[in-house]
Amino acid sequence: MLAREEVRIKVKVRNNLLYKLIMDGGWVHRNSKINVAGFSRDSKLCKVSIEKLLNFRGSPFCENGEYTPSAKKISSFFKVDVEKLFPEMLYSSIHKPNSSRAITLEQLPRIKYDNGTLISELKQWGGDINVEIQGS
Repeated sequence: MLAREEVRIKVKVRNNLLYKLIMDGGWVHRNSKINVAGFSRDSKLCKVSIEKLLNFRGSPFCENGEYTPSAKKISSFFKVDVEKLFPEMLYSSIHKPNSSRAITLEQLPRIKYDNGTLISELKQWGGDINVEIQGS
């Protein structure tokens, strides 16, 4: 039997504060995605640590509640307070950074074309969230 839900929406949550600093610093691939490997190489910081903090797969906090050496090094590189780049509230509120959900075509949010990027407004899942829809 065919599933009733014709569409699967996938959401990835990232630390946009760190993401923007990397983008604005020029570490970008030709396809407009950030280049974590290039940033890691130029900053001499661990790529895996950067990715974990960027993608909420790792905590910027040690067990004693202080910031990890990686979080401090990244903040220092950008000359930003570690508390501003890795706010405790942000990391304590994100529990599932990658998620997908099957929906019907009727539930598919309105899609508009904006500056060459497909944007979907997912208001029914928590306010005014703009999500970039990428082709495969």
